[in-house]
Amino acid sequence: MSYHTELARVMLARLSRAAVVVGTGCYVASMVLPAFTDGVQVTTGIEAFVLALVGAAPFAWLANPLFLVGLVLWRRYRVPEAGALFSGLAFACAAIGVAAFLSTDQGRFQTPTVGVYAWMLSFALVAVGMAGLWLGRPNRPTPDQ
Repeated sequence: MSYHTELARVMLARLSRAAVVVGTGCYVASMVLPAFTDGVQVTTGIEAFVLALVGAAPFAWLANPLFLVGLVLWRRYRVPEAGALFSGLAFACAAIGVAAFLSTDQGRFQTPTVGVYAWMLSFALVAVGMAGLWLGRPNRPTPDQ
């Protein structure tokens, strides 16, 4: 393997880990940031999560467990491809859930704020970061080589 190929692999791994760390930080911050507002009352990320659990936003509640499963698979078992898959699914569930919530009677007058965007950005960053870790790891020789 050439020097430049190895350098590119190492840089991809570092950038991917940074994306996962920043994405995880965005997720934690999104729980305390304002998520929705109707001009008078502000709903934080934790309150929006509870609303999703009681059925106000279909599929949005599924995004959090999928995201956490992806993080556990990556940190505990070092399986970045599963982490990328679960984080990508979490992003899809979050996008569908927010769109579904905003189209209901309860969400029609709500405006998404920085908390919603940080929440969805966290899933996207972690999915891209774990995909980079998956693609950047060295090829392992097969037993017949």
